[in-house]
Amino acid sequence: SVSGDLAMQFKEPINANFRLSSNAGGNLMNNITNDKAETPKYGPGAKLNFSTGNGSASVRGSTVSGNIKISN
Repeated sequence: SVSGDLAMQFKEPINANFRLSSNAGGNLMNNITNDKAETPKYGPGAKLNFSTGNGSASVRGSTVSGNIKISN
């Protein structure tokens, strides 16, 4: 996404490896686990990487200035 928001909802059990990033702004909201997005010391952007269950599926998302929200 460039400036739009993404919302993804998953049915349990969730067996996936998540790799989410924002580049210039926006928020990464994780309502599946307690993992939080990491922000760099200098500059904008954030990344959120975590796995659930056996991690057999891959979920990738990237935004320039929009929000990404994942939930179950």
